[in-house]
Amino acid sequence: MIATSLANQAKDLRRILILLAVYVIAAHFTLSASVVADPDIWWHWRTGQWIAEHHQVPLTDPFSYGGAGKPWLAYSWLFELLILWLYRWSGLSSIFVYKIPVVLGILWSVLALLRRLGQSFLAAIGLMSLFLLAITPLLTPRPWLLTILLFSLELHILLHFRQSGSNRCLLWLLPLFALWANIHIQFIYGFVPLALVVTEPVIEEFLRRPFSRRWGRTALQFRAWLILPFCFAATLVTPYHLRVYKPVLEYTQQTEVFKHVLELQSMNFRHPAHWIALGLTLWAAYCLGRQSERRAFPVLFLLASAALSFRANRDVWVVALASITIIALSRPTVEVSTWQGITNTRLFAVFLLGCICATLIAKRYDIGEISLQKEVEKTYPVAAARVVEERGYPGPLYNHFNWGGYFIWRLPQLPVSMDGRTNLYGEERIQRSLDSWNGKPGWARDAELNAAATVIADVNMPLCSLLRLDQRFDLVYEDSVAAVFRKRAQP
Repeated sequence: MIATSLANQAKDLRRILILLAVYVIAAHFTLSASVVADPDIWWHWRTGQWIAEHHQVPLTDPFSYGGAGKPWLAYSWLFELLILWLYRWSGLSSIFVYKIPVVLGILWSVLALLRRLGQSFLAAIGLMSLFLLAITPLLTPRPWLLTILLFSLELHILLHFRQSGSNRCLLWLLPLFALWANIHIQFIYGFVPLALVVTEPVIEEFLRRPFSRRWGRTALQFRAWLILPFCFAATLVTPYHLRVYKPVLEYTQQTEVFKHVLELQSMNFRHPAHWIALGLTLWAAYCLGRQSERRAFPVLFLLASAALSFRANRDVWVVALASITIIALSRPTVEVSTWQGITNTRLFAVFLLGCICATLIAKRYDIGEISLQKEVEKTYPVAAARVVEERGYPGPLYNHFNWGGYFIWRLPQLPVSMDGRTNLYGEERIQRSLDSWNGKPGWARDAELNAAATVIADVNMPLCSLLRLDQRFDLVYEDSVAAVFRKRAQP
């Protein structure tokens, strides 16, 4: 008996150590992602600051002269207040204070989902690890990390309903969607699996007997679909109410901007994560194809997620999560004994240990406020912004798309000409700005450049070289990152 007990304890310890190792690797991936890789974090910080100062959410754009007076909704306002609070507490390190627990929380949720679907411990660890590798390019300080977490929690609820048939569990979706709608606009993605799960019996009945009225009777008898309008109502519990759907329509109407913004472009398969996502998709398709009985939800879920993810880099997580879910659904379930010793308490303890290990890794590699500030100075025009501020150069300011978010944060007294909020500026204006910065014909006639009193230019951009020869501007400052030009006084 004692020997058996010791053997079981040794197995439990090995499982916990394996899980902890995966969490430590995930923390390492998260810490190794550049703190400056995502320029939008700056305007998110500034938006949170604006909301805290004014005690309300903005209805029009307060940060750019091109968007001044135009309707603009801070649909991620709750996320922006969160990261502002973290910034005030820990400075630039707040990026990791936010990312580490959210990323590990995503892995915990995915692991629990695979456990619910009857996967063995090692199989669940393997699928979870593949999912982590597929989303490594997305480990940036953006609200989409919280979207991934909430989406995975939604799948827990939906699959529990699908297995048990209990409508009561669907009520948990109401607070989930209410929270989600205040964090990120991608709450709209949550309606895809929800609609597929609750209407699956009706879809299958229709596919079996398309010319029969029986599927119509099934629809009337099936009450779970009523959760859809209630979830829609829950998303209106925001400061913007129905207007929260306006950015959704704006983004769906933009197509040309997908060519210029990296996160909006389709996968180019120059990153290993793209190949892993493709492999998971093909694996899931193979699992569906070899099943003798095909259910509507897995097939439609894979098709919908692939359509989203192969359209834009930032949505790769959708097909990765859908694929591992479908793979798990198609695999035979195993005995609970393979998870023996992995209790919820121990899972939470491993989560906390993972966060502690991440802190130790950060100290080991000197990832702190000073090193992060140095990294920012190598990428952003920190010194140039300081010169503009100290010398009191007035606007209008002309800046590149990628630096607009930083100037919103660093130079709040100068409205920017352009930043990463693509739905505010429109495709035509973004295209014109990018053409000017690339020195394409007609750059000298750019109305915003002609109206600018101050230009802060990336020294590597063609426009910077052209402005050196432009008689309308004087070069007043330059370093290895940026150059500052001032408009000459008219005689």
